[in-house]
Amino acid sequence: MNKITHIFCLLTLALMIPAAHCPAQDPEEVLLTVNNHPVTLGEFERIYRKNNPDAPADRESIENYLELFIRFKLKVTEAMEQGLDTTRSFRRELNKYRSQLAKPYLSDTEYNRHLMREAWERMQTDIRASHILISLDEWAAPEDTLAAWEKAVNIRKRILAGEPFEQVARGTSDDPSVRHNGGDLGFFTAFSMIYPFETAACQMEVGEVSMPVRTRYGYHIIKVTDKRPAAGQIKVAHIMVAASEKAAEELQQQAKEKVDLIMKKLRQGEPFDNLAVEYSDDQASAARGGELPWFGVGRMTRPFEEAAFALKKNGDISDPVRTEYGWHIIKRLDHRPVGSFESMQKDLEERVTRGDRLIKSQAVFTEKLKEEYGFTEFTEHLEPLMEISGDSFFYDTGNQAEAPGMKAILFRFNGRSYTVADFAGYLQDLAFHPERMDARSFIRKSYHRFVSEKILEYENSRLEEKYPQFRHLMQEYHDGILLFEITDREVWSRAVRDSAGLAEYFRQNRSNYMWAERLDASVFRADPQVNRSRLERFLTRRTRREATLDYLNRKLRLNPADSLLTVEQVVCLPENTPWQGPVQAEPGVYQARMNGEQVWVRINRILPPEPKKLDDVKGPVTADYQEYLEEQWIKELKKKYEVTVNRDLLEKMYK
Repeated sequence: MNKITHIFCLLTLALMIPAAHCPAQDPEEVLLTVNNHPVTLGEFERIYRKNNPDAPADRESIENYLELFIRFKLKVTEAMEQGLDTTRSFRRELNKYRSQLAKPYLSDTEYNRHLMREAWERMQTDIRASHILISLDEWAAPEDTLAAWEKAVNIRKRILAGEPFEQVARGTSDDPSVRHNGGDLGFFTAFSMIYPFETAACQMEVGEVSMPVRTRYGYHIIKVTDKRPAAGQIKVAHIMVAASEKAAEELQQQAKEKVDLIMKKLRQGEPFDNLAVEYSDDQASAARGGELPWFGVGRMTRPFEEAAFALKKNGDISDPVRTEYGWHIIKRLDHRPVGSFESMQKDLEERVTRGDRLIKSQAVFTEKLKEEYGFTEFTEHLEPLMEISGDSFFYDTGNQAEAPGMKAILFRFNGRSYTVADFAGYLQDLAFHPERMDARSFIRKSYHRFVSEKILEYENSRLEEKYPQFRHLMQEYHDGILLFEITDREVWSRAVRDSAGLAEYFRQNRSNYMWAERLDASVFRADPQVNRSRLERFLTRRTRREATLDYLNRKLRLNPADSLLTVEQVVCLPENTPWQGPVQAEPGVYQARMNGEQVWVRINRILPPEPKKLDDVKGPVTADYQEYLEEQWIKELKKKYEVTVNRDLLEKMYK
């Protein structure tokens, strides 16, 4: 269980009394104070209702809940008094949780739903396309961008004039993979390619050649060559014989002979998973019998993917398949189609908040915030910064703040203003400075990011004020972390460390840890060679002290070294025996079965109730000791911190 799950389990257990809907009162009225810190009726009701909003509001349940709530607040108060909320580890952990919680508040929820639905609809079709890449730095200067665009347009004209796409791709594309695929990317679906490329391909018809499409890698000319209903996802196992395409011919031949040998063994009926363990060079999957995670189109190297999806039934095995990594024999384990939108909603929600889709969503959200906060900009004030920068801007950190125009306002919103100097400082603090472009282009592109970051930072700082639900959840995280840390310090870890205290607690409460009546038994197992009727006769006629294993071996004329007769001493509760059969809870010899074989059980005696040893019950004793420590701690906290309850207001909550 991770810590955040533990925290919320702890909060739930701390307040786990059925909640109820209470008659409406002023939520800002103070219901109680703990160490002079007020708790409003609204806070109490909100947490109260959260556990079980449909339970009746009666006096008993509310009073019980109030007691647990007070205990919870006392613990959090003590944690704060000890300064646990000021430690670096606490602030770091709380900020980490806040960053996770803030994500859905810092993007456009409506637009994200659109992206989710769009992605799911695109996942219904697999697209095959080829492309030609004209590389262009993301921060390229305008003249370089124009040159790349014109080059891409001219290449497209050659294709439209009839030159084969593959031939043109091999001669012009900057994509290194063109050497072996001629620009053919194979089939892919949503999330397989970067978003602008995917969007362009999805909007094209088969045979169409696109205008240049801009991505962070440069300009792409795309030709869609096929579309088909989605192949879904497949789960396979494989046996791999490593053999790089650049390996010596002798090694290539050895690899081919090895894969042929494995294939022969498969055809002779040897289990696939056993051969994978023995022969596969993919060590990560070999230990699992060659099993790989689920994958869809566009995720594996193309020959492997095509061979895997060509398998029609679970259990089908491919012929050896050559890839750039070596030889593979593939076994289909399972297949599943694209799921319904509802079943995939959680996964889609997570995936659209990454990469280019996140950037797009934040851009839409930023525009809405600009409108909400009355954003105004004065981009003409960028010009003096560009004039003084030049290519040495990133290496000359001198007196730029005093240069003319640096105090001019670049943009303002909701009473906040940012100057040219603020932006210059932002540029200086960037972790990277592009070397293949002029500073003017860098400044223009960075300005938009600066604006977006500042608006989002401001919105982030207002989430608690703007969204009560976010504020309440952050308070729960805050108190939950403190509750975890203080309880661990005062109860859990203390009980584990305090061995003397644990032993003393056990001594004082030993009567709570008693054995019930138990059976003292001997269980005899005999090989089929043993005369079983004689064994049972000797067991019945002799006492435990007399019918030792040595005595029985001698009487039955058995060699002890052969272990044809064995005995196991067992002490157990009558209702929890390791054997099955009509064995009575009284001294005697009985036939039974144990672990699937016949045995003879001799009940030697019935052990009377007696105290257990601490080592036998250390877990339950430790849990009880923790509960004891917590009760003592609560008594101390109630003495230390004053708690007052507005009984008149509480009475109004009862139905």
